[in-house]
Amino acid sequence: MAQQLTVFIGNQSGRFHEVAKILAKAEVDIKSFALADTADYGILRLIVDDTTKGLAALQEHNITARLTDVLVVYISPKVGTLSALLDTIGEEHNIAYTYPYHTYGPHAGMVIKVDEPDEVTKILRDAGYEVM
Repeated sequence: MAQQLTVFIGNQSGRFHEVAKILAKAEVDIKSFALADTADYGILRLIVDDTTKGLAALQEHNITARLTDVLVVYISPKVGTLSALLDTIGEEHNIAYTYPYHTYGPHAGMVIKVDEPDEVTKILRDAGYEVM
C-alpha cells in the first residue's frame, strides 16, 4: 500500500505553487498529483518519494496536510483493461477517487482510494495485478 499527502489549501492563486516550492526546498520529489477545488478550498493529493519528510515540511509552513492510504496499480494501456480492473475490484468496494500515476514500460499506473485497501490489495494481487 502507498501513502499520499492530502493537502488542504485555500482556493487562491499561487497556493499550489507554494506547496510545490516547499516540497522542492525540502528535496521531496512529487511523483504524481491531482488537484480538486470547491468554492472555498482545494484538495491537493500528492504521491511523493518521502511522505514523512513532505508532511513535516508542509506542517512547518502551517499548511494543513495528512497522510492517506491509497493503492497504486499498474495496468496495460489497452482497450478494456480499466473495465477489467474495476470488474476485479467489484461493485461492493467503493472507489472514492482515482488519478494517474507515472508509467513505466508497457504499463500505465493509477492511484486508487478505496474503503478497504488491504482487502482490495489482496484481491488485485491474487488476480495478477502489480499493486504498490
